Amino acid sequence: ILERNGTIDKYMGDAIMAFWNAPFDFEHHALESSLAAIEMLENIAALNAERKEQLKDSETETYHEINVGIGINTGLCVVGNMGSENRFDYTALGDTVNIASRLEGQSKPYGLPIVIGPETASRIRDTLAVFEIDLIRVKGKNEPIRIYSLVGRQDLAQSETFEEFRAVNSAMLASYRGREWNEAFDALETLEELGEKLNLSIDEYLLIYEARITEFQSNPPGANWDGVYVAASK
Repeated sequence: ILERNGTIDKYMGDAIMAFWNAPFDFEHHALESSLAAIEMLENIAALNAERKEQLKDSETETYHEINVGIGINTGLCVVGNMGSENRFDYTALGDTVNIASRLEGQSKPYGLPIVIGPETASRIRDTLAVFEIDLIRVKGKNEPIRIYSLVGRQDLAQSETFEEFRAVNSAMLASYRGREWNEAFDALETLEELGEKLNLSIDEYLLIYEARITEFQSNPPGANWDGVYVAASK
């Protein structure tokens, strides 16, 4: 992370927080934090492969895959030394930080390791491979936010297949929010095919929408439904 100009704040149980653009100004903080996240996943994949090979003939140890979820958010926050005279941290606080934590919590149900907020997405979507996941209301917040997944580097983002994937995904979300259930289902099938071509792990993401659409076909949402999903977990 530090190689990507980030500052590691602290370990919080099994979680780590890092932030960019403090204590010194850094123009491309959204891009650097996103590249750091991609590198983390690449390194974890290499570590998993190494450990699996090392333990394949072990009679005393069992191989367990290491998985992580990452949340990235961009915005204003308070940064500095905080705490008491006896104990303090150089840290970041505020809604931007809290939402980043909530985004990390959504990586597991959607099956997408890197979940990012709208401001981060707007800054990197022309450089890295990003697509919209949902419009959700995270726990503790009233205003819904659009959430996105970061799935690859520039080479993936610029591929024709990924451009098609992102367009079909946008059409699927529009059909879903417009209550056009059959069209949304058709788009899900196309997304599955494109995801396989791109080697994207999107099974959980597709299953979420398949389950929602199936439920809404049997029990249509009320007239005031705005397409917002309320996240029950952090």
